[in-house]
This record gives sequence, C-alpha cells and structure tokens, in this order.
Amino acid sequence: EILEGFAVFMVEGRGTTIGTAKQYGRTVRTDISNETDWDLKAMGDSKWGRLTRLFAKLEKLHPEKKKRIRKPILQQDLLRIRERLDLQQHGHAMYWAVLLMGFFGVNGGGDVLPQTQSGFDPECDACRDDVSFEGDDLMLLDLRGNTKTGAKTDDFDFKPYVRDVGNPLCPVTAYLHYRSLDPMKESENEKKVPLFRHQNGKSVSTKDVVKFLKRAVAAIGLNPDHYSGHSVR
Repeated sequence: EILEGFAVFMVEGRGTTIGTAKQYGRTVRTDISNETDWDLKAMGDSKWGRLTRLFAKLEKLHPEKKKRIRKPILQQDLLRIRERLDLQQHGHAMYWAVLLMGFFGVNGGGDVLPQTQSGFDPECDACRDDVSFEGDDLMLLDLRGNTKTGAKTDDFDFKPYVRDVGNPLCPVTAYLHYRSLDPMKESENEKKVPLFRHQNGKSVSTKDVVKFLKRAVAAIGLNPDHYSGHSVR
C-alpha cells in the first residue's frame, strides 16, 4: 500500500514518467529480496500484482507520461552552444567545462557533482585535488565506483581526458580556462574545494547543470523538455 501511494505521488504529484516510477518499485523489490533472501519476483506475490495493475491504470489515466523523450547532445549541438557563450565570464566558462568533461568522460552528473549545492561532500564529490596531469592530458579520479556510500580511497582509477590543442571542444583546454578564472586562494585546501564552483564558492550541482543545459538547448532552437543531464553523457 505504501508503494502504491508512492507510485501515484511520483506520477501525479511529481510529474515523473510511469517508467521511472516502475523502476523505483523494482528497486524496492530487489532491496527487499536482498535483505530477506526472498525471491519476490519468482514467488509471484499478489501484492506485486496489485502494483503492476496500478501502473497499467496510471498508463491509461496519463498516457502522456508513459514515455519520456530524452535526446543526446551531439558535437554540433555543443559547437552551437559555445557560439552563444561569453567564455570570459566565470559562469559560462564553468558550465562549458562541465559539459565537455561530462561529454568526453561519459559522466552522469552525479558521478562528480552533488545533487544540490548544499549537499557537497568532499569525501565523495569531485574536488580540485582529484585532478592531476600526465603530460598535457588531464586525469580525473573516477568516482563512479563510490556511489556516495563511502570515502575516496587509493583503489580508485583515474579517467583520462586527452588534450587536443586548437579544438574548440577540447575538455582539458576548457577546464584550464575555467581554472584561470577561478584560481585557488592560498588559504584554501584543494581537498575541500569543489571541482566546479560558483563565484560565491558553492559547488555546482546536478540541478544547476540541468537548468543551464535546458536554457542552452532552447537558445539554439531545441526542445528543452527532450534534454536532461544524461543527454550530455
């Protein structure tokens, strides 16, 4: 009953797609199975059948929420976005670097950024100290294995970004330019400073990136409803 109420709230209250609500239900079922060693899917529990019927009912009531359109950002889209940016502005240079490092690093926003500005945790979100260089190439600590459940360790791998001098889509050039506009202060600790931060010092969040991306794609004539943070990945 709790899951049924939550599913209705997700679709009708939060506006999520029915597919997303189903995924939450499957996640809960898997977690219960893992904790109890009960294979609820194989058991065919009637209560899970009730949830399936509820989703079918929601699909009839809200056909527009049955499927969400998500399109990828292409290189030509990035070039068109770049034309509209003033890369001498801190914010524009920062978001441009975020987009390129996400694009070429195949990152989901949550791989390196907190969901909210206030949620930044230097133990599991990307910091300035997590970047190093091998020659001209940038190496970023690969945080995907962390899943926000534990601190960074020496066992983590690094994700490489190859520098391509002169290419307007070079992620290393974009990152270094952003850093030139936001240098570290002597009193700051690289292990505590977010990899990407606003001028007020707060971390860029995944929500910030999505808002920027939607404005950017709308400015080049694309439907912002078809793009999200995963579009960059």
